[in-house]
Amino acid sequence: MVEPAMLGVDIGTSGVKGVLVTPKGDVLGTVSCTHTTNMPAPGLAEHDPEQMWWSGFVRVVRELISESGIDPKSIAGVGCSGIGPCLLPVDDSGRPLRQAILYGIDGRAHEEIAALGARLGPGEALTITANPITTQSLLPKAMWVRDHEPDVYAKTHLFLDAPGYLAFKLTGEPSADLFTANAAGFIDVEQQRKSRRMFDAAEIDPRLFPEPVWPATVVGHVTREAAHASGLAPGTPVVAGTCDAAAECLGAGMTDEGEACLIYGTTAVILGCSNNPRVHSKLFGGAYCLDGRYILGGATAAAGALTTWYLDNFGAEARKLAAESGVSAYEALYRDAERVPPGSDGLVILPYFSGARTPVNDERARGVILGLTLQHTGRHLYRALLESVGYEIRHHIDAMGEAGVAPRTIRAVGGGTRNPLWTQAVSDITGLEQVCVSNPVGAPLGAAYLAALGTGLVDGVDALRRRWVGTDRVVRPDDSRKSVYDTLYGVYRRAYPATADLGHTLAAMA
Repeated sequence: MVEPAMLGVDIGTSGVKGVLVTPKGDVLGTVSCTHTTNMPAPGLAEHDPEQMWWSGFVRVVRELISESGIDPKSIAGVGCSGIGPCLLPVDDSGRPLRQAILYGIDGRAHEEIAALGARLGPGEALTITANPITTQSLLPKAMWVRDHEPDVYAKTHLFLDAPGYLAFKLTGEPSADLFTANAAGFIDVEQQRKSRRMFDAAEIDPRLFPEPVWPATVVGHVTREAAHASGLAPGTPVVAGTCDAAAECLGAGMTDEGEACLIYGTTAVILGCSNNPRVHSKLFGGAYCLDGRYILGGATAAAGALTTWYLDNFGAEARKLAAESGVSAYEALYRDAERVPPGSDGLVILPYFSGARTPVNDERARGVILGLTLQHTGRHLYRALLESVGYEIRHHIDAMGEAGVAPRTIRAVGGGTRNPLWTQAVSDITGLEQVCVSNPVGAPLGAAYLAALGTGLVDGVDALRRRWVGTDRVVRPDDSRKSVYDTLYGVYRRAYPATADLGHTLAAMA
């Protein structure tokens, strides 16, 4: 008898990844492809759902089936995760009416954010949803579509997110999941259903958003049309799936209170696990992708994007060294920056190159370099960029602690974990041990596990930690660096209030 396999696919900011994995956790194959984010103006970020999400899904799935040699009928379930929360208006046939408006990195709805907050009153959104109203929130973006693109809004039958759109393309059934809907800021955290008060304040019909379900819920089965396009077998069960952050945390093995997951990606996400709902005015929270678990945390607007920016603009020498030595350009950069002492000889950067998400929540924030002297070099700047993300993560952890979520350890995942200088700096700055997970797949593994849960091929989370997720290495903080980093973290925390107005002036000129 052929062992069944789970398919997990993730739609990321810069590409699509997929995995086939057995219920025992054996990976049968991984495939990825890339795409680019459309940025029509500063502060705006969009994806073409057909060309990026669906075409990428089809390409990845067909390659996985071809390279693994698996019979599509052996794929027992499909789980999809994706960047989010995103806002995609579709008509009554499910056709996109415009490009998808991306998650917190898209700051177009700042006026609607202010208006919704004013209608509700101070702190009310947080009380209702466990989330402040930020660029992560979807109701202000729906308001923006209504007010700026009335023709699109008039034709909108539903607003879908990335995993919801893929599930719809596969099954013909609209769906949404509780984790993403919580992060989107329109779920009553106590009732775990859409908040009528939030929708009334936004003057948005709640029926425009599908009723959210737990991510492992089977929402439909692959149609003949979707099977023809993707190579999957008709009738294959499809679960609701979830936001990439939740799937990444699950794929990293975060299941218990006291654990946090740090995702080193284009942006960085830090989420703590709790047995009870927790609230902080500057963070987002709500249901996790596992029944009975909750999260609290946030995300940066840039992390890996900072290292890419540096390499693109100042990395010619690193590219040359990489070509000569046979290592990647990123490895050449961190090896060179290891020559710089912790603290980068007094250089501190505010990493708000794409604005600031939680806990600052200022889409008009701008990057700042403090302490620059003629003695500093490019390697100082590169190390300081890595450290700046560490300061931003510590800021999140401090805020989480204020709400009663105090991580004892971090499970780290994502491309940045391959940079030992970066992971060590983060542990030194936060004072926390990081377990770098040996999961080269990331979010697709978590999506596949949701499919296994939904189809009954695994029961609970025991198999996840025992068979699906392993440990690559453990990074422990170096106590000898604590004093330096405590001092510089203090500078970091004071720098934003001191420069915010100046950043806003510059942002208005862009």
